[in-house]
Amino acid sequence: MSSCRPSGPQSNFGDSRSTALRPWLFYSGPSGLPLLIVLLLSALTPSLTVGLLPRAFSQNETPQAQAQPSPTPVASPSPSPTPPANLHQWGAVTLFHGLPSDRVHAIAQTPDGVMWFATDGGLAKYDGRRTQAITSGGLPQGRVLSLKLDDDGALWIGTDNGATRLANGKFDLVKETEGKVITAIITPQKGRAMMATENGVIFDCRVKPAGGFPQSANEAEKAASVTFEVHSIPAQPLQSADKDQPGLLKITGLALIRDTLYAGTQSRGLMTIENGEAKEIQTKPRSFFINALETDAHGRLWVGARGRPEESALFDQSDPLKPAKANAPTGPVTAITRGAGEDIWVATDGRGAFRLENGKPKERFSFQGTGGALRSDHVFAIFVDREQVVWFGTDKGVCRYDPNAMQAENVSSDPAANYVRALLRTSGGPLLAGT
Repeated sequence: MSSCRPSGPQSNFGDSRSTALRPWLFYSGPSGLPLLIVLLLSALTPSLTVGLLPRAFSQNETPQAQAQPSPTPVASPSPSPTPPANLHQWGAVTLFHGLPSDRVHAIAQTPDGVMWFATDGGLAKYDGRRTQAITSGGLPQGRVLSLKLDDDGALWIGTDNGATRLANGKFDLVKETEGKVITAIITPQKGRAMMATENGVIFDCRVKPAGGFPQSANEAEKAASVTFEVHSIPAQPLQSADKDQPGLLKITGLALIRDTLYAGTQSRGLMTIENGEAKEIQTKPRSFFINALETDAHGRLWVGARGRPEESALFDQSDPLKPAKANAPTGPVTAITRGAGEDIWVATDGRGAFRLENGKPKERFSFQGTGGALRSDHVFAIFVDREQVVWFGTDKGVCRYDPNAMQAENVSSDPAANYVRALLRTSGGPLLAGT
């Protein structure tokens, strides 16, 4: 049985409980307006309180000369070059909120809408209100490095001590992976997962059909007895070509395209595996240290590699022999994720995150560019959920970005434009305010 250990304060973004109105709220101020209305208008319009102040406090008027000498004015601080983040678009889940660790390696969402986070401190889930650290006898202890949902709604979990599968609230260990570091998972079919490791092998794991049950057995009874059929690819573990770190080859990413399995590796570049045989792809230019693989909506293969901070380490490898470098100064790429439509999202180690549309850079998100809403430029995971909300896993927790959230915009810089007299929603969606 698994158990959830709640920790951290409970967040309640939707709590809108009201208190009883008190008589003083209806007191009429000097302007003749009920004080409650004045307060509400002040909250709706940031500059409203300026216009409601007495004339002597107007910021538009030059004060009259006084008999006594005025003190030398102090220079105003320069405004920040980065505008504040839209609080409606951004949010965070961190150690303070109950994450086992702020270093997040992978993110996934199960059919019930719950978000799952793979961290250095273990597995955690977030239901929109509370973050819970997960402990279970079927969940290997240690770091959780990879997460992937299959078409059956089961969550495959890779750790630095093997893999497990979560379905119907139950964890089932994949015993053949015990002691192996699982770095990446893909789920090409229902009940099937392929797992990359730091140990020179790939595990092809399939759920065996449940058999031997009476017709009266329900799904819960069948799920209670799950077995796996596991094959190691290739038969003999691959060896590293890195003279500084000899030994077993670290495989960092997988992609399956038209029955050809591609593997990204550290020291041997991009490899193909067909009929159990692994072959290096000789390309120009060639990246020997690859961190991530992903396919986009058109079936193109994208490769993320090591790179210098100001150069692009993202490659369109539609033609495996002729990689094309993307026109984006990504620096080292840590993860690639398919987004909505033709989007792909790219996580980097030190340059934040990039969004590409049809292979062309469209947006960059950084700590400075978001006013600190993206908590760190060291991003290790990106996930786009079913509502197109983008989740970033960083070394300072999880950041949530909703591109479709409400955005407020100042139409007029005139501080006298305090009174909203009309509202109109345009055909394009924005709501305009007449003042």
